[in-house]
Amino acid sequence: MGGDARSWDEESYRSSIVQERELQYRTVFRTIFAPSQNPNPDIIVVASSDGSVAPYSISSCISSYSSRFSKTWDQQHLPGYLMAEPLCSLQAHNGPAYDVKFYGDKDDSLLLSCGDDGRIRGWRWKDILNSENSSTVQGNQSEPLLDLVNPQHKGPWGALSPIPENNAIAINSQEGTIFSATGDSCAYCWDVEKSKIKMVFKGHTDYLHCVVARNSSNQIITGSEDGTARIWDCKSGKCIQVIHPEKDTKLKETFSWVSCIALDASESWLACSSGRFLSVWNLHACEWISRIATSSPKQDILFDDNQILVVGAEPILSRFDINGIILSHIQCAPQSAFSISLHHSGVMAVGGYGGLVDVISQYGSHLCTFRCSGTHGGDPRSWETLTLKRQKRYCSCVSSSSFITSDHRLSSSFRLGTSCARQTHIIIIINIIININIINIIQFMAGLAPEGSQFDARQYDAKMSELLTADGQDFFTSYDEVYESFDAMGLQENLLRGIYAYGFEKPSAIQQRGIVPFCKGLDVIQQAQSGTGKTATFCSGILQQLDYGLVECQALVLAPTRELAQQIEKVMRALGDYLGVKVHACVGGTSVREDQRILSNGVHVVVGTPGRVFDMLRRQSLRPDYIKMFVLDEADEMLSRGFKDQIYDIFQLLPSKVQVGVFSATMPPEALEITRKFMNKPVRILVKRDELTLEGIKQFYVNVEKEDWKLETLCDLYETLAITQSVIFVNTRRKVDWLTDKMRNRDHTVSATHGDMDQNTRDIIMREFRSGSSRVLITTDLLARGIDVQQVSLVINYDLPTQPENYLHRIGRSGRFGRKGVAINFVTRDDERMLFDIQRFYNVVIEELPSNVADLL
Repeated sequence: MGGDARSWDEESYRSSIVQERELQYRTVFRTIFAPSQNPNPDIIVVASSDGSVAPYSISSCISSYSSRFSKTWDQQHLPGYLMAEPLCSLQAHNGPAYDVKFYGDKDDSLLLSCGDDGRIRGWRWKDILNSENSSTVQGNQSEPLLDLVNPQHKGPWGALSPIPENNAIAINSQEGTIFSATGDSCAYCWDVEKSKIKMVFKGHTDYLHCVVARNSSNQIITGSEDGTARIWDCKSGKCIQVIHPEKDTKLKETFSWVSCIALDASESWLACSSGRFLSVWNLHACEWISRIATSSPKQDILFDDNQILVVGAEPILSRFDINGIILSHIQCAPQSAFSISLHHSGVMAVGGYGGLVDVISQYGSHLCTFRCSGTHGGDPRSWETLTLKRQKRYCSCVSSSSFITSDHRLSSSFRLGTSCARQTHIIIIINIIININIINIIQFMAGLAPEGSQFDARQYDAKMSELLTADGQDFFTSYDEVYESFDAMGLQENLLRGIYAYGFEKPSAIQQRGIVPFCKGLDVIQQAQSGTGKTATFCSGILQQLDYGLVECQALVLAPTRELAQQIEKVMRALGDYLGVKVHACVGGTSVREDQRILSNGVHVVVGTPGRVFDMLRRQSLRPDYIKMFVLDEADEMLSRGFKDQIYDIFQLLPSKVQVGVFSATMPPEALEITRKFMNKPVRILVKRDELTLEGIKQFYVNVEKEDWKLETLCDLYETLAITQSVIFVNTRRKVDWLTDKMRNRDHTVSATHGDMDQNTRDIIMREFRSGSSRVLITTDLLARGIDVQQVSLVINYDLPTQPENYLHRIGRSGRFGRKGVAINFVTRDDERMLFDIQRFYNVVIEELPSNVADLL
């Protein structure tokens, strides 16, 4: 756990978590069918974001549905519902409850739960069921038989860190152990009888999301935000295999964590979800068998014989075979699903956002849908209307059936018992919810350009013209007002003070056109070359519109990299210094608990990377209710590559009238097409492709012919590099390490940064480079997106970028805000085509490097 633990306010954090119980909506993080002699499922246990663990009667739900609503509602109406009251309620955790399991024999099993408070707690299941007055089995009135608390760690000043949260648990009843995946990047093995830690599994570099027990081999498997799954030997505590599920060549700098994992019954197959991909691994052969592309990130996964069931950030339950073939898609009630559980009869339960639990038969029919008590209790029509508005904003809808599957039959032989142990009030949602057209979603998420296609400038021009002249508006200049000074824009006095104090004297071209329409609340698409002040444009627009008396998140800004998000945070703080703005950056590689604490205290603006922001929304630590501005910075990277699905999932949770701003140096057709899904009559401030040159930057190439000759060429140029600040770009993280070692072995001083490094190391390297103590930096495209190091005057593309659009982002590091800069491109015979495409794309001529390169700087 990083940071100074002395600043931690545990009481404040706990108070904010307790407020969760008073909210209208909760999230179901886990469901599990209770053990029973009944061949049909009768009771399901639900773990929720309010910290409760509660059993619900499925049979009562079915009975209530058939008797009370079949005659009351017809299919021309929106669904009606009743509130679901549990058979009993355990206030298990002081914070969200993330997982629930049964431990031991059916007749004498323990109900276990884990949560955000770092505890694993257990109650005797039969005592819960046999309670004469189950409604009193709550909170401290029913003391757990088992109460395990994660250890704290000493910080650099000796202070204790917060207790790391438990995100998941796994069971090995034969060995008498419980395994937990925690927020301190460790997994713990607990001895149940002694209530002590038996072993600690260390090796991940970021916090753990999931853990499963492979009991036949006495192993566990963990999944982490560091992008790996690891297999551990439970006898030695050592990692025996590291699995990297994400191997997408198109997403070289996109980092996807392992969100969920599952083992089949034989414990021979492992399924991992990472980003928008599922991968299936043969553990005996140590090789992956199939890789499945999905339309959104997945949040839970399990095996049903040789088939895989997955749910995630869209209301769909998907079924695949082990080779990746889609067998069915079933529409689910929760907008975003977090849990899928399977009964041995084939009945499934999906839990998720809104406190909803959807019970589905083995044939895909919806047996019942209920919402846990303590959630929204208003008019069903008003609630459903809001839901449908959000759905219609993104995709086409159909209204025929509630699922897409190869077998639509409802089993007439499948019946659940109707006996009711006590009167239970259930929310029943009649299953006429309008469907999302799954095929449209998949095509939308997949993007427009076929994988591996070559760039075509004529196709680019044609598509741009088609997209932006369809409504009769001028393609390049749909907003004509130009403001020559900041004073003329009608900005708040204290905002103007911040702008001038930051060093701005006169607005740049994009600021002259872009600040005012954003301040007016209009959706905007703004494109301008790197180093012209796009960040200050949307920061000014956000700061002008904030209600500073309301300490709630009102603006959300997404960026593709941690460094860019942190830089935007600094600019926002600086410009809003006299306004008292509260800004926080939510990025991976930092403490989740610290993010939760700061968000619970209240901020005006959140800046972050899509993965961490979605995680905070999922945990309900970041509440979208008051968000009125949504900005995508470097939109081509965000929408055209690996972040597209995560942005869709985030956008789906925002209020329907949110203002959207899209900012980037390049705007390829794929990005423009998708912005039409998000935006409402946007103002377009773009530049023509033949204007996408970087004025003031001299561009050259060096014909090195062979890859092996690049290193010698770079060493020859080193003396030139050292007289100024320089950035060297390569295309892979491995090559960063290789080139850094080669340069240092030749006594050349260089620094290096890439996405595999931990956040603290990257921050230190960037601080040294910004301060000038480090003068030559080797990196990947991680740094090419908006990182403002104004002293950089030389960029070397050791490897040419794989896409013409990225060339502009890279060489934009030099010549910031009109200063002179030089870009040098190393070109082998294999790179000649890409160099030609770059020149054609930007309508420039890149000349061969002259011998007097030092005189050019």
